[in-house]
Amino acid sequence: MVQTAILIGVLAAAVALARHLSGDRVIDRRVRRAPRVAVAALADGAVASLRGTARAAGPPLVAPLSRAPCIYYELEVQAFDRRSVMWVTVHLAMRGHAFFLADETGSALVEPGCWRISVERDAPFEPAPRDRLRPLLARRDLSWLSRRRLRVRERLLRDGQAVAVLGRGAREPDPDPAAAPAGYRATALRPVLRPGRRPPLYITDHVDS
Repeated sequence: MVQTAILIGVLAAAVALARHLSGDRVIDRRVRRAPRVAVAALADGAVASLRGTARAAGPPLVAPLSRAPCIYYELEVQAFDRRSVMWVTVHLAMRGHAFFLADETGSALVEPGCWRISVERDAPFEPAPRDRLRPLLARRDLSWLSRRRLRVRERLLRDGQAVAVLGRGAREPDPDPAAAPAGYRATALRPVLRPGRRPPLYITDHVDS
């Protein structure tokens, strides 16, 4: 009984540690612990966390499986491995477009690039819809996977979704003529969150985590 209790305790601790170290939760913690500022207060060169609403900066992306319009999509395909008796990721596709993060003080352009993103973290894996997955696999030269037992998960960042972003701020000329201040010599500047390798942009839809 004692050994069983110890084993259960060790397993529980291992699960808790895995969750603590998982990519999504690391992103959430980094964003939550960073200094938080309003869009209008984002200083050039400052690393800060902003919260607001994601607004598409151009035509939306189309999610590869659901065909839903979005700003970012992540498609993960897993196959069941009989030898290890576990699900293994065999295909992972991600794509994102620039978007605006808007709060009550203004909007900042979030540029694409080196993103670390946590969206729809609790989205479950579901049995693969063969009719929609087969042409998708064929386009990616993965038709051989269609004979395997598969499951898929699609995670999206949608226009109008609440979001928090951690990154380095910058100021750049605003291309919108209506934003120019009075005076022909003046140039309007807009806030930008620009990705880099250190730091990248951390993006999460767990704004209250």
